[in-house]
Amino acid sequence: MSLPVGFLVSAILNGNDVRDIGHDRSAGIETLATKLGGVSGLQLQRLLYWSAFLSLLLMFMLKLIPVTALLPFILLPVLRRTLRVIREAEAGQAESLLLLEKMAAAFHFQFGILLAVGLAISPWLAGKGL
Repeated sequence: MSLPVGFLVSAILNGNDVRDIGHDRSAGIETLATKLGGVSGLQLQRLLYWSAFLSLLLMFMLKLIPVTALLPFILLPVLRRTLRVIREAEAGQAESLLLLEKMAAAFHFQFGILLAVGLAISPWLAGKGL
């Protein structure tokens, strides 16, 4: 269950690191983002978001989680907006780069709440109660 949430926690950290690449390099701080560079760091950001959804879907297909645990999929329109901001950051829009960490944290919170609700309501919907 922690895999999708872990991907999104990594997106928060990566968003911070990508935003701070210039400062970190000048200070001699090594992060994955400073090693990858800005464009690859943003590609990793995109991959982390998609990995959260794909891992959730895989767990469902393997019958490890109930169908109600797929509730975070209602966030796909939010993901679309987030991916647009990543594209804008790739195009050099500094304002978009500044939004990455904040958006990742908000997305993580929403995803986590929906996942928890989906897991909590499953026994209730199955008639087993909580």
